[in-house]
Amino acid sequence: MNELNAPGNGESAAAAESHYRCGTLVYTRKALVALFGWLLWGFFCFTMMETVWPNMVPLKLKDLGVSNWLMSLVMTTIPGIFDITVGTVVSYKSDRYRSRMGRRIPFIWYTLPFQALSLAFIGWSEQIGAALRHVMPMAQTFAPTTVTVAMIVLFMVSFQFFNQFVDSAYWYLFNDVVPPQLLGRFNGYFNIVGSIAAALYNWFLFEHSVPLFRPIMTGAAILYFVGMGITCLRVKEGTYPPPPEEEKYEGFFAKLMSVGKESFSTKFYWYFYLTAGVGALAGGVAIFNVFTNQQLNLSLKQQGILRTVSTFGGMVATYYASVFVDRWHPLRISTYNAIGAAFSGFNGWIWLFITLPSAVMFWPALISGVASQFSGAMAGLCGIALFMRLMPRSLYGQFSAASSVIRAIGRMVAGFLAGIFIDGITWLLHDSSMAAKFGPDFAYRFGFLWSGTFTVVGAVVTCLAYREWLKLGGDEHYQAPAPWLPEGREPPAGQFKSVATIPRWLRTALNLGLVGMAMNLALMGYFTWEMLHAEKLREIGHWYLHIWFPLKILLTTAGLVQYWLIIRDIRARERGQKTVYGLPHHGIWMVGALTGFASFPTLWLQTQWIINLGLSYELYILGIANLVSLALSILNTQAVRWIERDLAPGEAVHPSPAASAT
Repeated sequence: MNELNAPGNGESAAAAESHYRCGTLVYTRKALVALFGWLLWGFFCFTMMETVWPNMVPLKLKDLGVSNWLMSLVMTTIPGIFDITVGTVVSYKSDRYRSRMGRRIPFIWYTLPFQALSLAFIGWSEQIGAALRHVMPMAQTFAPTTVTVAMIVLFMVSFQFFNQFVDSAYWYLFNDVVPPQLLGRFNGYFNIVGSIAAALYNWFLFEHSVPLFRPIMTGAAILYFVGMGITCLRVKEGTYPPPPEEEKYEGFFAKLMSVGKESFSTKFYWYFYLTAGVGALAGGVAIFNVFTNQQLNLSLKQQGILRTVSTFGGMVATYYASVFVDRWHPLRISTYNAIGAAFSGFNGWIWLFITLPSAVMFWPALISGVASQFSGAMAGLCGIALFMRLMPRSLYGQFSAASSVIRAIGRMVAGFLAGIFIDGITWLLHDSSMAAKFGPDFAYRFGFLWSGTFTVVGAVVTCLAYREWLKLGGDEHYQAPAPWLPEGREPPAGQFKSVATIPRWLRTALNLGLVGMAMNLALMGYFTWEMLHAEKLREIGHWYLHIWFPLKILLTTAGLVQYWLIIRDIRARERGQKTVYGLPHHGIWMVGALTGFASFPTLWLQTQWIINLGLSYELYILGIANLVSLALSILNTQAVRWIERDLAPGEAVHPSPAASAT
């Protein structure tokens, strides 16, 4: 990828418009296609590597009999330590590093061989351990399994150390070489390529993770070494202004203080760091998800199919969702998603009481996974886009490092405590009826308690960040706070104007919600009729008729009242009057309504299947879950209306005149 000269004054306007700029880099359309191609090829290899080891190593450790707390320590705490130390140093240094290869690529290029070798050696840990026991008498005092686990841990430490160089610098490279106006589109392509890599692994390799551990890990290491190496040679960075003169003479602790003062300068940035940290805490049980799904009668092959089908659906959804992420603003989408996750975070409670047959779990999960692809794709695209839109561009690596430090602390805490949490549940309830009913791995079903708690906390922090963003100008006037600059704000990198709520489309989304509620009532009425006419289910049918339906109608009425209140606020907004609460964004609400319709076959298929099997107790639990879900959806809507309420007089923090002029 070669840097091109800027178009001269003699060139036509059309020729000038065909060039794209990013700092000192200027691209023709052909050069831009080449840039995207090499970056996406590197990301494909990177994603394949990053998909293989987090999925395979826990399964291998479980097969070797490693405890949950040690597994969690290896998979999350050790990477967290390196996030704080190595990741922070790389982020700080890469912002200020200048070389012929640029400021990001050298950190990837020179550590690439060591990272690839460490990954390959993880796959060969059993053979290396056997060789050590053969040549080192002291190693023979340990069991072969113990030596193998020790080798895996050793090479995981080495891999994670070198992985930090790439995992930091590669993400910042995009911000340095991709034109700002194309970042949203690039993130869309970026996610599609990542989905292809993940789908290939999940479809062809996931079920063979344990028997083919060595060849898969070795192949991933070779692919990554070759693919990322080519990317480093083909992508060229531009030139950067020299770092401030005073920074050249600052000592380590002075630099650390300077970084902290800038990165943690306002509560607005603190909210994003805390969101990252709490999100890492919530994800502390993610490494156990595969075991939870096995507990719920989903085999590795079925899990691989679910992941693959959802991934391919996500590729198509991502292509279209990337457009709407920029139009509706990634922070708004992230906030709505955080609220939704908070109100659904404890849905896993039902699996403490029931286990459905494998097919009854698999097919509805497949339908639901496909139905939620568009909303999932939007959520996935928001992460990078949000940080690029809101953080100071001049110190992007530094601010990313600050976020990584807080995230790493969360991962370290989760890595230490999440495994203890699962092992503690196992010990506490080892003689319980649940252990007898669900087997020795029943404790994985309690993971929702851990993740749900921190998801709620994360939603609160995200809502605070959203309100602060509105105060800082929101869609129209936001500029990144920069107290270290005389202006107090950093000039925007480009023109990013989001689409505000359109009342007529919001009405359409609300009407779709009403149709969904009516369809739900009608379908459940039909199911109740079926239960009343089935001898084995007559008793549960009476429960639905005399208890469930009155409660359902009561909650539906509450939903209708809320609908009327939103319509009243829409009319007030159209008249230019003050609303009682804010209006939900029409686009995100429309996606939610359409996702609900697309998921409707899940309710029908699963409930009909359970009725056919005559599972009365399961119908009772799912009926309660249906009522709880409706009640939480009403609260979800109210929370969104609350965060979208108008600012009170004096709440807005306007840019300074100097910043506005800039």
